[in-house]
Amino acid sequence: MKIKILFAMTTLLSTTLSFSTMADTYEPLPWNLCETIHDDVAQAFDLTFELYEGDFSDYNTDESGQGCIMKATTSGDAFDDASAAMDMLKETLVGWSENEQYLAANDTDNAVTAVERDSALILLSITKTVPFDADCPEGPIEACHLSDEELIYEIELKAAMK
Repeated sequence: MKIKILFAMTTLLSTTLSFSTMADTYEPLPWNLCETIHDDVAQAFDLTFELYEGDFSDYNTDESGQGCIMKATTSGDAFDDASAAMDMLKETLVGWSENEQYLAANDTDNAVTAVERDSALILLSITKTVPFDADCPEGPIEACHLSDEELIYEIELKAAMK
């Protein structure tokens, strides 16, 4: 009987441990580090970035949790294209290394990647969009024939650690 109970407890414990390992989630970076990253990026881009804690989802591992989120929006005349803006963003994050497994886009309209340092990960996204009220045909943004000033860039950083 003692062996059955011990086996049952061992099985339960190992199941619980493997479940909790699978359920490991991200948590925000220390707030002072979030503020430092926020301030560096805001200064480099000369933009006002929102900073708040929110949902974080690692699209490569399907792990999730909470992270510090930084967002800004600017007109299309701020950059040559999304790829150039991403290069500028990565250069601003000194000490962080790009993980090219997260490279999802890198063209004139969209740039998506991630940088990491130790157990921390920052998901980076720059997207060129058109105003919601723009009269655009189906197809690429260029088909809208909008001036740079009319285009919108959305810049987003999501930072978390395990």
